[in-house]
Amino acid sequence: AWRLHPEGCVPDLLPRITDASAPLEQRKQLLDAIAFVPTRAAAEAMLNLALAGPKELRNSAAEWFGQRSSNLWRAYGLRDQLATASIENAVRVYQSPLLRSGTTTIDVSGLEHASHVWLVVDGGADGIGYDWADWVDMAFEGSFGRISLAEQGWIKADTGWGQVRTGTNCSGGALVIDGVTYTDGIGTHANSAISFQVPKGSVRLVGMAGPDHGGVSQSGASSMTFEVHLEGKAQDERWLELRALIENSELEMSA
Repeated sequence: AWRLHPEGCVPDLLPRITDASAPLEQRKQLLDAIAFVPTRAAAEAMLNLALAGPKELRNSAAEWFGQRSSNLWRAYGLRDQLATASIENAVRVYQSPLLRSGTTTIDVSGLEHASHVWLVVDGGADGIGYDWADWVDMAFEGSFGRISLAEQGWIKADTGWGQVRTGTNCSGGALVIDGVTYTDGIGTHANSAISFQVPKGSVRLVGMAGPDHGGVSQSGASSMTFEVHLEGKAQDERWLELRALIENSELEMSA
């Protein structure tokens, strides 16, 4: 039935493709099936598989994504989005104090000049042991109102332990910071970097972040900083000016 490539088949195929207990050849056939579905959902699914899918299928997904981005999925412009999503091109615009508990408030403006946001957790000089980290109630605000980052989904996500998860901590438990449970959030573990495309019309990024109870409760040794990095639109002259100003100020501070 998968050979017919119905447009609504993608949600049904993904769990079977990522099922490590299923025969690899069968999973590859299901991956191939997605490559013939002409929807944006199929293109985004293939991109996610290429970036963060099972290791044994990432190369195949990347090859399909590259091929289809020039024909069947060209109208969605996802290859351009992928090409610009690089933390090497981003500038840090916020860094929290070193946190062992509690939360830090995120309120970053200037997103009208940004193409991507990176949420970064740094374990610091003492290593990453027990550094479970949560980003909660994170949202883009702009002309459209409010969009939750957890609901929008990320482009790339790396974590030092466990998994980057939506609605749970890095181990799959509840998101809990200082005894407060959150449902709208992303759980990860230092060192971590998670990137999001900035929706058109965005002006601010708001939310909170803090060490998750799962790590703090084990030893009390959790310690980390939370950072926000902005990646600018390559053609945006104002962004280039802002980046130069930020980089110059960082050089002056380090000097």
